[in-house]
Amino acid sequence: VESASDIPLTLNSASLSNVDDFAVTAPAFPFSLETNGAQQMINLTCTPPPFGSSSATLILDSNDVETGLISYILVCNTLSPRFSSDPPPGSMLSKVAEHGQVA
Repeated sequence: VESASDIPLTLNSASLSNVDDFAVTAPAFPFSLETNGAQQMINLTCTPPPFGSSSATLILDSNDVETGLISYILVCNTLSPRFSSDPPPGSMLSKVAEHGQVA
């Protein structure tokens, strides 16, 4: 978030429409940003379901008289598990036995 004004920007709160899968982890609210160009990162976490995706709306309440409530759509996708093997599946597994050993 960045202040783009000659007046300090105050973010009063952050709310999420899906608190089961999303959380705001930092910073603590409320907080203020000084004028023109001051920035603050807002950290979020997502714990999606085992398969598929999860979505939420993040709403920031600020003292900005033109926008006031600022909203963002969030989407979190589960990555599919990936299998890898050497040799590849369907190949023959073999081991060469040393002299006197059984493979």
